[in-house]
Amino acid sequence: MLNTFYDKYIFTNGLKYVHNNFYLENLPFVILPTSILSALWQDLDEDVVKRVYYSCKNANRSLAHRFDDDFGLKDEKLVDFLLKYYTASGWGLLQVQNIDAPNKRALATVFDNPFLEAANEKMSAAPVSQWGDIPRALFGWEKTAPKKIVFGNPLLRGAFAGIFSHVFRSDVECVEVLEDGSPRSFSKFVIKPPAEFDWNGPETRAQLNPPF
Repeated sequence: MLNTFYDKYIFTNGLKYVHNNFYLENLPFVILPTSILSALWQDLDEDVVKRVYYSCKNANRSLAHRFDDDFGLKDEKLVDFLLKYYTASGWGLLQVQNIDAPNKRALATVFDNPFLEAANEKMSAAPVSQWGDIPRALFGWEKTAPKKIVFGNPLLRGAFAGIFSHVFRSDVECVEVLEDGSPRSFSKFVIKPPAEFDWNGPETRAQLNPPF
């Protein structure tokens, strides 16, 4: 027994290991240590991380389209399936708290975010001088004593942005927001049209390219 999502595919032969590759139905996937993926945005500069986000967004938009076509999953059923798929694959507990389809907005959360845990551990182990010039307004850190806080996971943000761009049939973006007092493995994701973000805010500019 693995978990309820994958077990049903194991019992129906929908989960396969063929020619040294894993497949969920006909979708290939791999298993990787979390630290390898989290290094994508911890060790690269901001512009590269943004490119990772937009690439991941496009890939998830295509993935949503594929499940729509192959399995007839649409709208909220499609969102529910894909979030359960990510959750069962170890990405944390992905949940949608609110969907406003007419206005193309959504609010999602991730509990037990393994990437945030990995990033926090790395940040807490880094020398203080390494982070001394990062604006406190951006990361919520004091220069003399960095806190275990980081945001901007391009993989999860790209997943939410791509899935909802397909479901809303319109381009939307996603920004990750951390709130004071929240558990270190919890994060919130705001999904909405690009024009509705505060482009003067540090969180938005750190995670997205302005649409103008």
